[in-house]
Amino acid sequence: MKDNHILIQLKNIFAAVLLCSEEELMLDRPYIDMGVDSILAIQIAKLIKIKLGYEIFSSDLYNFTSINDLAIHMERLKASEQTHSSKGNNFKPNKKENKEKIAIIGISGRFPGAASPNEYWENLIHSKCSITNGNRWDGFTDKKYKGGFLENITHFDSNFFNISPREAALMDPQQRILMEVAWEAFEDAGLTKEALNDSKCGVFTTSLPGDYKNNTQDNKKIYNNFSFLGNAVSVNAGRISYFFNLKAPSINIDTACSSSLVAIDLAIKYLESGICDTALIGASCIFSTPELFKLAKNSNLLSKSGLCYSFDERADGFVPAETVSCIVLKKISDAIRDRHRIYGIMEAIGVNHDGYTNGLMSPNVDAQKELITSIYRGHEINLSELGYVEAHGTGTAIGDPLEIKALKESFEQLSDYKCYIGSSKANIGHALVASALASIIKIVLSFKHNTIPPQINFANLNPEIKLGAFKINTNVVKWPKEKNLAAISAFGFSGTNAHLVLRKPEQINLNKIDTIRPYIFLFSAKNKRQLEKLLHSYKIFLSGIEDQELACLSYSLNCSLTHFPNKFVSIAETKEQLLENINIFLNDKHNCSINTYQKPPYSKEEVMYRLTSNELTGKELYKYLAYIAYFLMHEEKITLQALYPNFVHNISLPSYPFCREYSWIGQDGSFHNTETSIKKNDAIEAYIDDNKWCVVDKLKTRLSDILGYKVEAISSDQPLQSFGIDSIVALQLLDIFQEEYGAVNPQIILTSNNLNELAENLEKLKKKNQSKPQLELNISNTTKIFSKEFAYNTILQDGIEWFIFGENNRNTIVFLPPLNTLAHVWIQQLRFFLKGNNTIYIPHYPGHGNSLFKEPDLENLVLSIFKSFEAIAGKYKKFDLLGWSLGGCIAIILSLVSPRVQNLILINTSAKFDNDIFAQSITLREALLYHQNYLQDLFDFSAQNIIDYISAGCSLEVLKYYYNRLQEFDATPKLSSLNVRCMIVYGENDPVINLHDINRLNFIRDSKIISFENEGHFIPLTAPFKFNRLIKNFMDYKDDIKL
Repeated sequence: MKDNHILIQLKNIFAAVLLCSEEELMLDRPYIDMGVDSILAIQIAKLIKIKLGYEIFSSDLYNFTSINDLAIHMERLKASEQTHSSKGNNFKPNKKENKEKIAIIGISGRFPGAASPNEYWENLIHSKCSITNGNRWDGFTDKKYKGGFLENITHFDSNFFNISPREAALMDPQQRILMEVAWEAFEDAGLTKEALNDSKCGVFTTSLPGDYKNNTQDNKKIYNNFSFLGNAVSVNAGRISYFFNLKAPSINIDTACSSSLVAIDLAIKYLESGICDTALIGASCIFSTPELFKLAKNSNLLSKSGLCYSFDERADGFVPAETVSCIVLKKISDAIRDRHRIYGIMEAIGVNHDGYTNGLMSPNVDAQKELITSIYRGHEINLSELGYVEAHGTGTAIGDPLEIKALKESFEQLSDYKCYIGSSKANIGHALVASALASIIKIVLSFKHNTIPPQINFANLNPEIKLGAFKINTNVVKWPKEKNLAAISAFGFSGTNAHLVLRKPEQINLNKIDTIRPYIFLFSAKNKRQLEKLLHSYKIFLSGIEDQELACLSYSLNCSLTHFPNKFVSIAETKEQLLENINIFLNDKHNCSINTYQKPPYSKEEVMYRLTSNELTGKELYKYLAYIAYFLMHEEKITLQALYPNFVHNISLPSYPFCREYSWIGQDGSFHNTETSIKKNDAIEAYIDDNKWCVVDKLKTRLSDILGYKVEAISSDQPLQSFGIDSIVALQLLDIFQEEYGAVNPQIILTSNNLNELAENLEKLKKKNQSKPQLELNISNTTKIFSKEFAYNTILQDGIEWFIFGENNRNTIVFLPPLNTLAHVWIQQLRFFLKGNNTIYIPHYPGHGNSLFKEPDLENLVLSIFKSFEAIAGKYKKFDLLGWSLGGCIAIILSLVSPRVQNLILINTSAKFDNDIFAQSITLREALLYHQNYLQDLFDFSAQNIIDYISAGCSLEVLKYYYNRLQEFDATPKLSSLNVRCMIVYGENDPVINLHDINRLNFIRDSKIISFENEGHFIPLTAPFKFNRLIKNFMDYKDDIKL
C-alpha cells in the first residue's frame, strides 16, 4: 500500500473503538470477526471523518471486507480527489473507469426442448421452435394455451444434495432444479465442491414468486418447515450457498423480466469491490400450475396465435416459457490464472428505471435511450465493433417497435453502426425473470461457434418498426469479422431496464499441445450405475473432439471436477485408445480388469517429482502414470495441476448424470409409495428384542415416516448427516424410544455416525438403565445437595416450582438457570451469596423438576414465572436478576415486564440465536465432561456422569418445545427500551454464544460487557470465585468491576 498514513490512522481508529491494541487487530479478516456491529460502525465512521476528513456512511463500511480493503479504497479516493482537482472543469463523470473486466467462465441450463446448453444451441442453429401445447396440468384442457415447457420438472436427485425425499417433494421445482443447474455451472467452470468450500463466492438468483404451493394450499398437514423453506424465494440463493458452504453475499432479486441482468450488475459490483472473488448468477422460471397463463390471458397479454413473432407484423402477444440457467463469473485475471475457459467478457452493463410514465407497465423510450447512450459513451465503446444485438423482443405489437426505436436512435446519436439483431424468444418463448440468461447463453455459444443463429417466425417486418442499420437474418450467418461485441437488452414490467455489452474472447490455439504424449483420465460418480451412465455420455462426447484436446480433457477431468467414490481411471494417448478402454470397462461385468493398478514403490511426492521433471518417455511414462492411477483409485489426495503446461485449460464436459426420482406432492400430501417392511439380515439380528422389530428397523421406519425415504433405500451404514437431519428431525426421530428407554438425550444422535452406531448406543442406554439400581430423580439430587448445606423451602405456585433460600433477608436475588438444569446448578453462587444478607429465589421452568409442563410462548412463560414470584415474594419487592443462557432470554423479557429489577446480569446469552442451538449441544457436553473431576468434587459425587447429575432429565417433547422457542426468540428491537443497569458476562470459548451475539446486547443503554478468557458456557460453575466477586461488586454499585 502506497499511503501508510491512511492504514495507520485506520488501525488507530479501530483499536480505539474496539478497546484493543493495534497488534490484536486482524487486518485481513471481516469486521464482524472483530466484533464490529452497527453501533460500533457509526462510531468508526465518525472518527474517520474527524481524523481523515472523509465523509463515509456506516453502511459503506460493509462494502469492504476488512481494514486493509477499506484502506485501499480510501487511498483510491484520495488519488481520485487529487486527479479531479488538477483537471478542474474538464472532469467528465461518464469517463471510462479502468476497472478489471469480468469473465464468464461457466454456463449451464435447461431450456424448452433442450436439457443442456449444447442441445439449446442445436435447436437454435436448426431453426427449431420449442413452443408446445400446455397440457401438463390435470383438468387444464384449453389447448389454445401454448408455452415453452421443460421436461421432467417432477424429478430431482435429492440424495445427491443430502435432502430427504419428503423435503424435496415440498420444494418448489424452481428451487430444486436450480440446485442441479448450479452444480452443472460450477462443474462447467471447473470449480469443485472442495475448492468452493468456505470461499468468497457470491450467489445472485432470481425466480418467479412460485405457484407450487398452490398444489397443497388446502392440505394443512404438509404446512411445515420443509414447505415453508421450500417455497420461499429467498432460499433459492441461500440453499446453494448452504450446500456449497459459500460465505459471500447470497441474494435473490426480482425486477420482473430484467431480473437476470440486474443480478449480473449487482454481482459485478461485488466482484469489483473484492467482496466476492467468484459469483454464480442463477435464474429459474417454472410454472407448476396454469396460474400465470390464466392471469396473463385475463390481462390480454398472451399471444392469441400461441407463437412468438418477434419484430414480425404477426406479433400478437408474448408466449410464457420455462428455463433454469446459471452462469459463473470471475475477474479476468483470476480466470486466466486459474486456467478457466472464458466464454465471454462483460464489457459494460447498466441499469435504470422508467420513472413516471403513462402506466407502470408502459415502456419508456427516453429512459431506454438514456441507459444505452450512457453505457456506450461512459465506457467509450466503438459501435463499429458491435456484431449482434439480442433484443428483449417479446413479440408484442407495441413493445418491439419501441425497443428498436430506442436502440436505433441511441446508436444514431453515438456513431455509425451496422449489426444483426434477433431474439431467442421466437424459439423458446419468454422466460420472464430468466429470459436474459437464456439470451446470454445464446450469445456466448454464438461466440464459441462463430455463428449467428437464424431468426425464426419472421417473414414481414412490423410496419411500426424502422430497422435503420440493423439486419434480421433468417438463415445461419457467420459472425461478422472484426466485430467482437454483442449486446443484450432486458426490460421489466416493473419499469427497471438493463443493458449488457459482451466481448468475444480470443480463441485458444490447441495445436501447440503435444498430441503424442499419454495422459491419465479419471471418471467418477456416486455409485456404479451413475458411473456407467457417465461413461456412456463420454463415448458420445469423444466423437466430437480432436486428439489435440486430450490434454485439456485430462486436465478438466482430473483437476476441475469433484471426485466421487466409484471411479474408472484410464491411461490413453489417443481418443480411440480412450474409447476402447471405456468400452472394455463397460463390458466387463466386474469392472476390474482394466481398472486395477499396482501399488507403487514410491511416495506420491516422488512419483510427481519424476513426472514433472520431463525426463520420462515411453514405457517409463506409462508406468509412472499408472502409479498416479493407483493413488487416485485408493482415495489418496493428490494435486495434478503440475502435470500440465500453463496453456492447458478447462473445457466443457458432459454433465454429471443425476439420479432423479419423482419428487412431486399430491393434493393429499402424498408423493410416493413408501414401503415400510424390510427383511431382517444377520447384520442387525443382534438388535432383536422380545420378537419386536429391531432398533435399526425402527429407526429406518421412523426416518421413512419423517423424511419420506423408502425404507429399503436407507442404508444403516450411511452417514446420518446425509439424510438431511436437523435438530427438529433429531427430536422426532427419538420420540418412539421415549416410553421404552425413558428420557433419551438427543445428543446421542450427534455422537453416532450412522444408524448402526445409533442403534448400538440406544441399546447400551437401555441395558444401562435396566442393569443399574433405579436412580433418584434429579430433583432428589437437588434436595440431597441442598439439605447438607442450606436451609430452604420449596413452593409450587401456579404450576411453577420455586426453591427459596435465606427467607426474610434484606436483599432479594432471582437466579434463572439454563435449559435442562435444576436449582443446584447455582450451588457455587448459593454458597457465596447466602453468606450475606440475601434471599435467593430459583424457579424450575415448566417441564423441569416438579413444574408442570405447558407450551406457552416465551413471553407468556415469563409472565407465569413473574406472577408466581410476586405471589410468593410480594408485588413490590425489588430484586437483582441473574439469567444464564435460556435464563438470560427469560431475564431480558422479565426486565421489560417488571419495573422492580434493580440490576440485570446476563450470562452467556443472546437477544437472538442465528445458529442451530441443538447442533452445538455436543460441544457443550464435551465442555462439561472436560471439567468432570472438578465438578465431582464440587457436588461431592462419584457414581454418576456429570451430565446426568446436572441435567434435569427433560423429555424430548420438552426439549423440542424450548429449542423451537429459542430459535424464534428475538428481543433485539426491544433492547434499547430496557431501563436497567446491566452486566453482560461472556465466555470467549463459548460454542453457542459468539461475540456478535454479545454485541447485540450492547443496545441495552446502561450495559457493560465483561469477557472471561479461556472460559466457555459454564462460567458460574467453572470460574465461580472470579464470577461471584464480579457480580457482587456490580450489585453493590462498585466501580471496579474488572476481572
